[in-house]
Amino acid sequence: MVHFACILTYAYPLDSEKNSKMDYYSFWYVYPYYKQDWRLFTPCPDFNFRICAAYRVNNEMHYSQPLVEALHQRNLFTGKEFLMLTLSNASGYFARDPSEKNRSILRTAIYRYLNNKHNSTISDLHILVELTEIKTNKVNHFYYE
Repeated sequence: MVHFACILTYAYPLDSEKNSKMDYYSFWYVYPYYKQDWRLFTPCPDFNFRICAAYRVNNEMHYSQPLVEALHQRNLFTGKEFLMLTLSNASGYFARDPSEKNRSILRTAIYRYLNNKHNSTISDLHILVELTEIKTNKVNHFYYE
């Protein structure tokens, strides 16, 4: 009974300030054993990414958000899981170190994704990358042609 009371008090506190003794005890009972964290399988993400691309296909201008599109296309049965994995890994490398090498990796991944999307060669690729640090909410913008 005490176990269930602690779990309920931790998950649904009686007041929003968490100042009661029950909140204190439930925190110390629940947190070390039941706290869920991203680090169970992978490290916590440090950045949120937003990538926008503008490009031409057959002299027609197109706009895209490759990460969002790849996320919606990934499906075990369509075989396009690699698109999301490639773009997210390239974005992660770029976020940790926005060097020329990692920019080139990201640009190549986006370029290949867009070529695959249209089954045609694209031209005049412009990329805007927005990185938001999760801990500090600091936003960095990078623009590449």
